Amino acid sequence: MASIKAILRKTNQPRKDGKWPLAIRVTKDRKSKFIWLKQYVNEKDWDSRNGTVKRSHPNSARLNHLIAKRIAELNNLVLEIEDKEESTSIIDIRNALTKKKRKNVTFFELAQERLDDYKKRKVFTVHDTDEGRIKTFKKFLGGKDIHFHEITIPLLKKFRTYLIATNGNSERTIANYYILIRTLFNQAIKEGIVERKYYPFGGDGISIKLGESAKIGLNEEELKILENMKYDPSSAKWHTLNVWLTSFYFAGIRISDVVKLKWSDIPDGRLYYRMDKNQKRVSLKIPEKAQRIFDLYLPEKRSEDDFIFPDLKKANLSDKEDVYTKVKTASRRFNRYLKKIAKDAEITKNLSNHISRHSFGNISGDKIPIPMLQKLYRHSDIKTTIGYQNNFLYQDADDALDAVIGF
Repeated sequence: MASIKAILRKTNQPRKDGKWPLAIRVTKDRKSKFIWLKQYVNEKDWDSRNGTVKRSHPNSARLNHLIAKRIAELNNLVLEIEDKEESTSIIDIRNALTKKKRKNVTFFELAQERLDDYKKRKVFTVHDTDEGRIKTFKKFLGGKDIHFHEITIPLLKKFRTYLIATNGNSERTIANYYILIRTLFNQAIKEGIVERKYYPFGGDGISIKLGESAKIGLNEEELKILENMKYDPSSAKWHTLNVWLTSFYFAGIRISDVVKLKWSDIPDGRLYYRMDKNQKRVSLKIPEKAQRIFDLYLPEKRSEDDFIFPDLKKANLSDKEDVYTKVKTASRRFNRYLKKIAKDAEITKNLSNHISRHSFGNISGDKIPIPMLQKLYRHSDIKTTIGYQNNFLYQDADDALDAVIGF
């Protein structure tokens, strides 16, 4: 039979206020497991013989009630385990305690664990994206927490309506919210937090459909207009347009990769860099148009480790979060100025960082073989390239339409 006792757990040193943590010690075969009560008391207020808080403590009655309640719960759990098994160990008890503890984990508690894990692994982009979606879901719930079994089909349908009516989100964006909730639900089932019978997805439940998002790129005439725009070299618009055109000239590489380019990445007339998203190595010839932009930023004195563009010059390169934050800030600033540049150029399409890639796809059309586009886009699977490029192939459909109505 395991022994259970409340103790004042004296470790290396007390807290700054001199208090020690309260814990319940479960011992079996001379091995112990400690359950922390998240309460702290001074040694003078603790009755070690009886395992209770002395009356000298202002909240002794409340704390002793908490201790008694937890000991009773643990006694019942240990008896339940020992009734089921002929022999038990502290490991069996620990596993049962862990499972019981996880039973009480709420949706937002598990979501926070996921966010904390991303931050520890320095996956900041996914962290920020998921954090934004989780905050939106919590706002929809009025700021309240929720248990997994309370996430029902009707609730998710109401959430969809909320996203459309309040945020104006597309079906693709709604699907991304559903995918995050589904991922957390699957994790909760795996960890024994919720039973599978409450799963609201698949079958007769919520079906997640990834609708195609519209990919609209600039055409050749619009690109020529941008190339001929004249701005003061000290202006934010001038710099923003240079960065955007650099992205386009290299088949739409991500803006986050453009601002990280260093002079050491462009030796011998070629660009060598590692993609931030998937860590793939890339080597491309430097087009003359891109080289002219690089020359605009060439200082009198430089180190090969210097960034070509100035956006990360003040970043702490040993701090990945600081680098990520400054890249994100620069990207937001570029998007803001691209809207102003589009207005100056009288371009009605949504000019943004990512449209440089769509513009390259739109202009390339069917001029470049798919295997070569796969290489330029840095896609792992040629099917991805085919699917992406299909967004910009119109000629066959246009000819077929004219063949019918062109009378």
